[in-house]
Amino acid sequence: MYGALQDFASGERPHPTMTDVAQSLSLNAMRDVAAYYAMQDLDTPYESAAADARLEPGYEQIVRGGVLASVGDASRGIQACVNCHGPNGRGLPPVYPYLAGQYRDYLEMQLKAFAKGERGGGRLGIMQDIAQRMTTSEIEDVAAYFASVRPVEHPRQSIAADAPPDAGPVQQEARQ
Repeated sequence: MYGALQDFASGERPHPTMTDVAQSLSLNAMRDVAAYYAMQDLDTPYESAAADARLEPGYEQIVRGGVLASVGDASRGIQACVNCHGPNGRGLPPVYPYLAGQYRDYLEMQLKAFAKGERGGGRLGIMQDIAQRMTTSEIEDVAAYFASVRPVEHPRQSIAADAPPDAGPVQQEARQ
């Protein structure tokens, strides 16, 4: 989250709301926000639990998303999400964020932003390449799947201990 806030503040990851919020935070405040969310209790309710998914309409969509997330589609160059984001989307912080339990709309929005080239996602552009190969239905399926998965363990993101000391709001730092 610390890295994401820095990306929002610098404009590398544009978002109409988050850019303004992140630019108003100092680096220490960004670290504090990231630490706060990393320490949240796992009992926070998620959009839906995998066990309840069978009762909901759209179970087939969750299954299709689970297959793509777990195996990918080699014939179209779509690697499995779990290759980078770990088993059950638990993430491999701080490089690969957790996906399990994220809100469906949020995941869908992020994948579509990658597909349109509106979101970077790192120097290699791996997520842009993968998302551009996915159909809109596949993006929706994968988002539905990860929204239905309850994380097995709490996804704690490490915060850079060597981050520079607070020098005021990021927006002001960029101008200097």
